[in-house]
Amino acid sequence: MLLPVLLLASACDPAKAAYFAVAPQPSPGDSSTTDAFALVERIVERHGLTPSPIRDGEQYWRFCLGVRTLSICGKTIDGEAQFQMIERGYWRPRSDSLRRELLDSLRPRFGTAAVRECRRWQAGRELGRDGCPPLRSADST
Repeated sequence: MLLPVLLLASACDPAKAAYFAVAPQPSPGDSSTTDAFALVERIVERHGLTPSPIRDGEQYWRFCLGVRTLSICGKTIDGEAQFQMIERGYWRPRSDSLRRELLDSLRPRFGTAAVRECRRWQAGRELGRDGCPPLRSADST
């Protein structure tokens, strides 16, 4: 009886995640969202992640990159660049290092007030609206 339980437990593929957003700068013709996507893509590609198929088209991802068990996807919600980093299994030191490098690169470029980590990825009421809570009610850390 214990064997089926162990097999079922080992077949589960839990995931760990990190979420962060870059709020736009309030200026006309601002390209901070586009610049944030470009910066994140450059750093992630330098870490060996490559473009991967977008599996959840309802989320309106702008891009997804991955390698083995790690993936990062980005999209825009209300003018913010939003990113979801998923690690299947357990959070590895390499993933944490990439997360820190992304935040450490985004904050000087866009300002610490504009870049935030989110503790949760909130379900949206409409397709493609899942993401970090809006800045006015953000649960930043």
